[in-house]
This record gives sequence, structure tokens and C-alpha cells, in this order.
Amino acid sequence: MDTSAITESVFSLFIIMLVGVYASKKNIITQEINKGLTDILIKIALPFMIVSSFIFTYDESIKANVLATFYLSLGAYAIMAAVSIILLLPVKNDKKTVLHFANVFVNTGYIGFPVLNSIYGYEGVIYGSIFNLFFVIFLWTYGILLYKGKLDKGY
Repeated sequence: MDTSAITESVFSLFIIMLVGVYASKKNIITQEINKGLTDILIKIALPFMIVSSFIFTYDESIKANVLATFYLSLGAYAIMAAVSIILLLPVKNDKKTVLHFANVFVNTGYIGFPVLNSIYGYEGVIYGSIFNLFFVIFLWTYGILLYKGKLDKGY
């Protein structure tokens, strides 16, 4: 793996963030513009990048890697949940639920896909998409169950 590609990608994202902060401070990017840019990113750019990454000829190694990624992502989220539970044993009350949720469900999409694309190309985005599939499934099952127990008690 070429570390210069990682460094360039992270540096580029950092510059983009600095431009965004500057534009926000100077009221170039207002709240309305910010919402519009976010909508473009989430509803247009990111889906098109993911879909376009699946448009090429697959060989058997990619198919095998997709299946392996599927199982590895399931294992990774199970391990993250287990480690988080163990590390948060001393924490009590509602704080424990919030911290556990934050430990398990980290942001994987907005920055992750562009970084994967710049380092590994479209194939990396495919594997990231498969990995992120479990994020969404786990978020809407286990994540809701974390808070559902609290909601049943009237919190």
C-alpha cells in the first residue's frame, strides 16, 4: 500500500475542511447552502460513486473477496460491540448506552468512501460498500435495541 496516496487523500480532505470552515466564517456558505451541499453529497455524489464502482468486469477473486468482506464485517461489528461492552463495564446509567452506541456505530461513509476510492480505486469502494451494509443493518437492529430498552422504561 502506498502511504503517499493515504497522506495525499487525508491532506486533501483537510484542505477541503479548512475551505469549508473559512467559507462558513465569512458567510459564503450559509445554513441553506450547507443543507444543499449536504443533500448533493448524500443523495447524488456518494450513491453515484458507489454504483459506478460496481460497473466493471468481476473475476473470481473479487467475488471471493466480497463474500469474505461480508463475513469479516459481521465479525468486526460483533467484536466492536463486545469490546465496547467490556470497556464500559464501570460506566453506569444512560451514559453507558450513549457511549456504547458511539463506540460501535462510527461514521464510515462520508469520508470513508472517498478515501477508499483514492487509495484502492473502485474495488476498494465495493468492499467498503459491503462492509457498510452491515453498518446499516446493525444500526437499525442492534442500535435501536440499545435505546428501546430505555424507551420502554419511560426515559
